[in-house]
Amino acid sequence: MSPWVIRVSSIFRVLRRGGHALLNLAYPSLCEACGEERVSLEQRICYTCLKAMEPADSEEVEHLFNRWEWYQAQPELRGFSCWMFDKGGRLQRIHQRLKYGNQPQLGYVLGRWMAYKLREKCPADACCIPIPLSRLRLYERGYNQSAWLARGMCAVGGWKLDIHSLYRTRHTRSQTSLSREQRWENVSQAFAVRSQERVSGKPVVLVDDVLTTGATMMAAAQQLLRAGTSSVTMVTLGFARF
Repeated sequence: MSPWVIRVSSIFRVLRRGGHALLNLAYPSLCEACGEERVSLEQRICYTCLKAMEPADSEEVEHLFNRWEWYQAQPELRGFSCWMFDKGGRLQRIHQRLKYGNQPQLGYVLGRWMAYKLREKCPADACCIPIPLSRLRLYERGYNQSAWLARGMCAVGGWKLDIHSLYRTRHTRSQTSLSREQRWENVSQAFAVRSQERVSGKPVVLVDDVLTTGATMMAAAQQLLRAGTSSVTMVTLGFARF
C-alpha cells in the first residue's frame, strides 16, 4: 500500500472519530434502561444500570438445562446466561427496545458486554452462530436481534461469525404463552444445518437473546451436534425468572 493511501486513510479515521465525538456532544442519547442518564451513542446503557442488573446465577441456568434429559447425556453441551431477566426490570426494557424498537445496533452493544462476561467460558476457536429467525419473522422485524448480539460478541471475543450454517426449516408461533412441553413441540425439528462440512469438528457458540425453558436452544444445539460439531456452548443475554 502506498504512503499516500495510508495517509488518506489516517485522515479519514481521524475525521470519523471527530465526527462521532461531535455527534455525542450535540446529540447525547439517554440510557436505554432508565431513560435518565445521558450516554454516548456507542454506549447506549449507563454504568449505573449495568451495575444494577443482576448477574444470572450459573447454578440456576445449569439446573434449567438439566431438566432436559438429552442435555444431561451430552458432555459437549454447556449453557450460560449473562443477566437475570425480570418482568418490568431493566433488562426487559432494554430487550423490548432491541427486539421491537427497530434498534439492531443496540444488540451489537449488548453483544460486546456479553463477550466481556462470557469470553472465558467459550472456546477461543469457536464459530459464533445466532439462533435464526424464519423468513416471515425476519421480514416482519427487519433484522435478527440474536445475530446482532453475535456480531457484538465476535467483535470482542474474536470468534468467527456464521449466520448461514443454521437455518429455520419452518415458521413457528411465538413461544411467549406456551408451556415447556408446548415450546418443545413448537421448535422441535424447526432447525437444520445447511452443510455439515461447515461445522463438522468445530466448536460452536450458539447465541440467543432470552433463555426461558431452553427449548429453542436445545432444538438448535441438537441439530448442530448431529451435524458433527465438537461442542456447543449456548449463551444468552438474559435468563428469565418468570
